[in-house]
Amino acid sequence: KNLILAGPAAVTIHDDSPAQMRDLASNFYLTEQDVAAGRTRADACCGKLAELNPYVQVKVHKGALTQEDLAQYKVVVFLDKSRKEIVEANNFCRSKGIGFISAEIYGLACRCFVDFGPSHTVIDGDGEQCRSAIIAGITQENPGTVHTHNDSRHGFADGDHVTFSEVGG
Repeated sequence: KNLILAGPAAVTIHDDSPAQMRDLASNFYLTEQDVAAGRTRADACCGKLAELNPYVQVKVHKGALTQEDLAQYKVVVFLDKSRKEIVEANNFCRSKGIGFISAEIYGLACRCFVDFGPSHTVIDGDGEQCRSAIIAGITQENPGTVHTHNDSRHGFADGDHVTFSEVGG
């Protein structure tokens, strides 16, 4: 849903599993009628997802996903697949420069793996909101010392990536 709202040109859904009653607790696009009719989760959700953003082409891929299928995408997302499937797909995607994301959900916990290749850099070390502080001064010695306004605690640690903006003087 959120991906489609963000507005990529196209989204393809691949889920050949039939909708089950337990799916209704976590997928609000599924209905009891979908379960009774034996519709796949992808087929049952496709139309409703497409309604979210008319500028995004939403379609369903049926059957096995081949390397030829994966090669047509810029990014693929795998959910709840076996480790073997994840490793094989990621190795292929990495060799072709295709972004790869996999996730598994375990009730209240989850695991996510992201591979956008060797040139992709993540600076965020802990997932927390970026901190900001008002700098009162920086000494001229080597290494320099940064002093915050009123010597307030800033929460930064050695090795943190820091960007200065609105520098004057």
